[in-house]
Amino acid sequence: MPYNITDRARAERLDTIRDELLERIRPVCALMPHDLFLELVESMAAIQLKYELRTSQPTG
Repeated sequence: MPYNITDRARAERLDTIRDELLERIRPVCALMPHDLFLELVESMAAIQLKYELRTSQPTG
């Protein structure tokens, strides 16, 4: 990855992305089984973080 961040920073960003997704897509997926919904959110959050890391420019 072109931009290295600490594991803690990565985990914090992943939590933030996950929280945002939970809030945004819960109404759309209201009829989806809860465990499947959480799995969807986890997958989407991981993809979003990977995208952000690949497209971000290193600072410093």
